[in-house]
Amino acid sequence: MHKEVPEAPNLEVRMGSVSVSKKVPGLQRLASLLGVLAVMGACGGGFGIRNSPSRNQVQNVRPQDPNPLVSQILWSYRIVSRNFMKAQARTSDLEVELCTSEQRPFELKPERIELLSALRGSPRVVCAMGSLCDGQAMGERPPVVTDDGISVVPVGGQTCLRYRLSVARMVQAGWIPRAWPSALLIPTYTWLWKPSVLDRTAKNAVRLSTEDPFLLLPDHQGTGALFRFLSYTVLGTHHATSHISGENLLERIVQVPKANHDDQTLLRWSSRVGHLARKLPGFIPPEDLTWLWVEPSTTPSVQANEPFGFGMATRGGNPTILLYARPGFTANAMAGHWVPIHELMHFLTPLVQPEGTWLTEGIATYYQILLRARGGVITTQQALQELHHGLSAGTRGGTGRTLRQESADMRQTRAYQRVYWSGTAFMWLADLQLRRLHSASLDEVLVQLQSSYPNPQRRWGAGQLLAMLDRISQTSTFTGLWSTWADQSGFPDTKSAFQSLAVERSATEIHIDPCTSERENQCQLRRALFGNAMEVDSL
Repeated sequence: MHKEVPEAPNLEVRMGSVSVSKKVPGLQRLASLLGVLAVMGACGGGFGIRNSPSRNQVQNVRPQDPNPLVSQILWSYRIVSRNFMKAQARTSDLEVELCTSEQRPFELKPERIELLSALRGSPRVVCAMGSLCDGQAMGERPPVVTDDGISVVPVGGQTCLRYRLSVARMVQAGWIPRAWPSALLIPTYTWLWKPSVLDRTAKNAVRLSTEDPFLLLPDHQGTGALFRFLSYTVLGTHHATSHISGENLLERIVQVPKANHDDQTLLRWSSRVGHLARKLPGFIPPEDLTWLWVEPSTTPSVQANEPFGFGMATRGGNPTILLYARPGFTANAMAGHWVPIHELMHFLTPLVQPEGTWLTEGIATYYQILLRARGGVITTQQALQELHHGLSAGTRGGTGRTLRQESADMRQTRAYQRVYWSGTAFMWLADLQLRRLHSASLDEVLVQLQSSYPNPQRRWGAGQLLAMLDRISQTSTFTGLWSTWADQSGFPDTKSAFQSLAVERSATEIHIDPCTSERENQCQLRRALFGNAMEVDSL
């Protein structure tokens, strides 16, 4: 029997849709306020509207700095596209104007020295009314391109520096990973160059702006996140749909470079993904979340019958989930796919160091199975079968090294199966231990972690995060399991985990024993994990 999951309550189209293939009134404000965020591999970004309602504005009013002696330096970046041609976005240049009240000499440094080759002409100081200054006439040394950046001597008061970058050179060098004729997905670090004096010892503020309708920038309030973590800028045609979710939080869906789905389909899809997320009681999606849809990869390894070929959660600006989304799928099929809910679950945890990737990927993979079962997308049988197949693949993956080593070098060794499914096994074992021995659950621990961890832009070590999970649960469950498996080359043993749910398994299949009075405790535990879904239901 097929059931329709109810829509999220209080669904309200807030801004409708915008296509920048045409000039739309008010689009400049939208383009300047929307933002994209990203982090390597699978850690967390977004397009943000700063004047939208948010939890922080309602509940957490930030007090003024109690120390008036701490100076604040404002670094304002304004970016526009030059020579933009809608039919060929890569012919454009990006012109950046940085204005600062900093009085010390500084260098503006790109993330990679090779990006200096993208400079077009010489950087210039900008005077009042936006005109270009003659440094010698002002008695100041003009900016100079050095071996690793642009050397700047402030002119007093406010200094503005303008530099221009060739998009074509960036594409040719491979710095722009996704390029279509009418749009580009550009890593923000390619044009957002960092001042050498921007550090943690001063109260610095970084602001981005544009009046260019063909640019979408990362929305950012703060200092280092945009420089420490990957985020994306969109140049070219795109389509934006925004609404208020069931948690009264602003969400938006941005399609690049064109709209393959109508707005109502996208809103239904977002509502259904939210329905699955609410199967983790207490989880609150990040405010100002953006789903950034781009045309999918065309590599042969990506299955054409899947609605999503790839996903990435990012946090360089506002929270953003990047999806390679294919046309031709229904809202139900897209919402029930594992990629969107997997990426959304990354916002349960803070960022981790590479050696802890197994932890965050394990949590996201574990919950992509649990929540789809609890939401009726797959049955308990299918969920356990998916878990069994994944764990079996994990035992065959890897390079024979310890989990700590495999996790740190995963992107070089491609040991994804070993890392992801080792983390999944770890979280399953921890969840079962909490439920059987401590009248707790991983659900409760992670929801409390989400609401309590400080400084979300900091990268944690695996040991630090596991110790915090122990403090929240008031157990030694997490560090105990970690001490057992961190430096082992073998895969975590999950035989007892299957047995605790009255599940038998062969090399390829699993069998769920029927519930009897003798198995009541096992059945209750199974229902607590996967819900009561016994038939496959449509979202």
